[in-house]
Amino acid sequence: MSNVRIQLRDKKGADKTRQDVQRGDVVSWQNQTNRGRTITFSLWPFVEAPQPIMVDAKDKSEEFTVADSVTTRAYPYVIEPSINPDDGPPDEPSIDVGD
Repeated sequence: MSNVRIQLRDKKGADKTRQDVQRGDVVSWQNQTNRGRTITFSLWPFVEAPQPIMVDAKDKSEEFTVADSVTTRAYPYVIEPSINPDDGPPDEPSIDVGD
C-alpha cells in the first residue's frame, strides 16, 4: 500500500495526468492553484462513498483508498474549473489501477 498525492498545478493540470495506483493505495490531491477545484469521477474506484472531491486553494483533499474490488483499468476524472496548460486543453486525467 502506498500514499499517492496528485498535484494540481496552474498551466499544467493534474501532475501526473495518468497516475498508476494499486488496489489498497491511498490517493489524495494537492491543489497548488489559487482557487478551489472539484474532482469528479464518472466511475468511482474508491472504498469511500461516491462523492465530488473538493480541494480548496493551496490545500490537500481528503484521502481515498482504492477498492480491492475494482477492475484493472483507467478511471478518468474531471477537474472543475479546468486548468488549461499553455499548450492547449489538457488530456483527461485518470488514475490507472494495475494488478
